[in-house]
Amino acid sequence: MLFRRVNTLYSTVRTMSALSRLGLAEAKIKDTEKNGALTTTLHDMISKADERGVSLDKNIGTLLYNLATKLKKQEHLHTLLELVLQHKVVSDTQLTAALDYVKSHPVDVKMSDLEVSCGVGVVVTLPQIRQAVAAKIDNNMVQIKTQRYRYNSGPIMGTVRKELKWADGAMVKKEIEDQLAAILGAKTPDDNKPIQKVKQKKPEKKPAKKEKSTDATLR
Repeated sequence: MLFRRVNTLYSTVRTMSALSRLGLAEAKIKDTEKNGALTTTLHDMISKADERGVSLDKNIGTLLYNLATKLKKQEHLHTLLELVLQHKVVSDTQLTAALDYVKSHPVDVKMSDLEVSCGVGVVVTLPQIRQAVAAKIDNNMVQIKTQRYRYNSGPIMGTVRKELKWADGAMVKKEIEDQLAAILGAKTPDDNKPIQKVKQKKPEKKPAKKEKSTDATLR
């Protein structure tokens, strides 16, 4: 009984140690361990990465975890895993596109078409991001200068990501923040004040009109 407990404890520690290499939080690891098939798949992925000499940084760890949890048919696992380990798929946007491709091509997966579908080899440079962000900010300059740091930059982020599909999301976000800061300068006390919601007055109800009687009066 004691040997069995020690063996179980060793197995748990070993699993947590391996999964922690993917950058998973302890709570996430414990939750993952409840799914035996998923845990085994992740272990196999880690072993394959080690065989290839691929360093498991936070980004690759996230991609491997998302691949293991989102892929519906395991027969495509090796193909997509290779794209990640070869650094051809380097973002969650690319991985999502790759998953969509194999979902729509469950049998006939053409590697060349798969790579095109998920932007393999497409490099979006910082100057391209900078130019796209500047154009979108210029189109919204009046609102930006009026609302300052209360301006919702989400739509700008969305349109730039739509225009530059394979751009790094973190780079786009940082460029938007940097350009807004350059335009608006340092935050003022007013910028930090919460927005006061203006209560809209409900329209007053008009008294109902009395309907004229259409009954004939007998005399």
